[in-house]
Amino acid sequence: MPKKIDLRVIKTRELIRRAFLELIVEKGYEAITIQDIAERSMTNRNTFYLHYTDKKDLLEIVTDEVLDELTIKLTAVIANETDQLSKSQAIIRTVFEHVLEHSVFSKAMLGKHEVPRFHDKMKQIIHHIFHQVLNQISAQTPDSKRVPNDFLENCLSSLYIGTIVWWVEHDFHYSAEQMTVIMSEVITKGPIQAAGFLGSEQV
Repeated sequence: MPKKIDLRVIKTRELIRRAFLELIVEKGYEAITIQDIAERSMTNRNTFYLHYTDKKDLLEIVTDEVLDELTIKLTAVIANETDQLSKSQAIIRTVFEHVLEHSVFSKAMLGKHEVPRFHDKMKQIIHHIFHQVLNQISAQTPDSKRVPNDFLENCLSSLYIGTIVWWVEHDFHYSAEQMTVIMSEVITKGPIQAAGFLGSEQV
């Protein structure tokens, strides 16, 4: 028989994690102490150590959970969408929606006190997803490519991460749907045409 989940444990972990993320937003990961987390979460140091080894352990667990969830969502998009344009737009929308859903986490990891190496972890996930999509496109249209896939993968993932950081820094000024439309426009037309410098007949 499965062990019953203690709701008090879940609540305590949520309080600790939220306090941890809020403190990162306010003062940065390196400046936080276990005592800070305990006081903000209205627990104590002993309670913290019942659930986590140290703040590095807490950071890894929180990060892995959010990124694993994103990976699962994007993998489902890859599997379920057959049209490549619809798939690309769904990928873009899924990432923006996920970032906004975890807004406190996103501000902690990508805001002014961004956590070292998280940027790279998220970029790797997006890079891998674009790698799969571009390989599928190449398989369907093998003679139409003028730009190498590895260049495109790096270019798109870098553009995406830079855009997400900008969005977070501007406190999610645009909605996830608006960001999806803007990003899709830039990716499908390129920045020059999206900016209006060139008409479609000139491209």
